[in-house]
Amino acid sequence: GQSGGKDDGRDDDDDDNAGDSSLLSATKPLRPGARWSALLVQSNQVLKLLFALFDRVRGDQECTRLVMDSILQMSSLTGQVFGQVPRNHRNPVQLAFLEYLVQGVLRIASQTAPSASSTTTSTTLANGQSSNGATDTGVMAVCMILNRIVTTHGLHTLLQLQSPQQWFTPLRQYTCLIMPQAIASSTDVQTDLAEGLDVLIDTWTFLVNEIERLPRPERKPRNRKQFMGGRSSNGKSVSTNNNTNSGNNNNNSVIFNPDQVAQMLREHTSIVFRSYVQARLQVARRLAQEHAHDDEEDEQFHESQYLDDHLASVGLIGRLHAEESLTILATGIDKCTTALQNYVRSRQQQQQHQQQQQQQQQKHQQQQQHQRQQQQQ
Repeated sequence: GQSGGKDDGRDDDDDDNAGDSSLLSATKPLRPGARWSALLVQSNQVLKLLFALFDRVRGDQECTRLVMDSILQMSSLTGQVFGQVPRNHRNPVQLAFLEYLVQGVLRIASQTAPSASSTTTSTTLANGQSSNGATDTGVMAVCMILNRIVTTHGLHTLLQLQSPQQWFTPLRQYTCLIMPQAIASSTDVQTDLAEGLDVLIDTWTFLVNEIERLPRPERKPRNRKQFMGGRSSNGKSVSTNNNTNSGNNNNNSVIFNPDQVAQMLREHTSIVFRSYVQARLQVARRLAQEHAHDDEEDEQFHESQYLDDHLASVGLIGRLHAEESLTILATGIDKCTTALQNYVRSRQQQQQHQQQQQQQQQKHQQQQQHQRQQQQQ
């Protein structure tokens, strides 16, 4: 929405989107052109219709899938449909559209999240609404939409929302909610849930990488104000959308301090990292106990390429707070190792006890046999 260029009246992406029958698998952004702005963006009529349809067709899996496909495409909306503004400047049209889109998507996420089990922290997402269970396919669709919003509009635009934390907090909660079930799953029925987690992990790595791409101020501002509802040097509260000019007098120029943005993201990525490590070690402990006496292995958990992809992404998230991540890893591995040692020790004691019982039974049987022989004699 920040790129310039002339609009010849043709759709930006007429040819690219033609004949695409699998919208959930599509990766290209939707570029309908400036002539569609009034219908798709300025009035939000299409989003209102899609959100209303979702509420109406819930329970019909095929209709719900079609609606989610359409919301996914609307989440990919970009280009001249938002108008033309200079780079790194506020785009009021795009932000108004994104505010409405985010509110609706978070409401859907709260309704389609998997039910929290006894081992999963119960989480509420948007407007205090709790999850009520959904199919794995529905969860996968929500994960794709969340990812598409982030990758299409970018961190710089998301930070300009009226309350960015109302976006990042539910994103983190949804990630942590599906994580234990997704990591523990290894059957074909639950493949979509695991793939949904993959998509959300990729979303967080995208956000972390985006920090380095944020536009940096050319000179230090006179009044240093902290980002994300912090306080200025005089102790007064600072609003969320305080922006720093990039060496000019245009108030629409938006520059964020990358260090302060990184600090804000650490509050969320540290929890995501901790949840992943805990869930993964819990699965490792369970598999070690289940396969302690056989050579069977869980294909997904022990498949090297699958683990490499996960560990590379999670490692990138953890490097944002490296010292804390190392502590989490060391503590988690120590607890898991201790628990596994105790389990092995307990199994060994049980085996020794069983062997003693067997020896006693054999001795008792031998004594009985010897007594019978004496009686016969």
